[in-house]
Amino acid sequence: SIAETLENESHEGGLRIAVLAGEVQERVYIESPEYEDVLWTFLEKGVDVGNTAWNLYLYRGQKPEDVGLVCQAADGGIIKAQNLLGKLYSSGEGVPQDLKKAYLWYKIAVTDTGLDDEFYDNSIRESSRADLILLKKSMTADEIVEAEDLFSNWEPGQCQRDLSEASSMTD
Repeated sequence: SIAETLENESHEGGLRIAVLAGEVQERVYIESPEYEDVLWTFLEKGVDVGNTAWNLYLYRGQKPEDVGLVCQAADGGIIKAQNLLGKLYSSGEGVPQDLKKAYLWYKIAVTDTGLDDEFYDNSIRESSRADLILLKKSMTADEIVEAEDLFSNWEPGQCQRDLSEASSMTD
């Protein structure tokens, strides 16, 4: 299988699998029912985590229960994922509604240099900027200050930690 081949190649050198990641994802998506297995293999090996997590999220049908993949993609610099987290936290879909976290992710999407296509990123940035402006109108001054503090103290991996904390509170 392709996943086994990638597993074997990864032992020969992680760089080879990393270089192949983008090319293989496109080819496998079209030609193989093993696409999801390949993506999980890439994710487990830390290969292009942002893009891999985003592709896996899309491939699996953009399910609310896959928000952890969106977090990995967002932490990996995928602006589309950062914007989506803003929307999810704003609406409470798949995550507890939290306007301060929505603000955080919209602001990250606006300010992140991103890893995606520049033209596409600019349109997502502009959408995030507009969403941020609308969101601010529904927040108090104190909430905005707290959200800015979240932004100032944000570090990669925070989204996954937030999800873990939220799930432990609901258990």
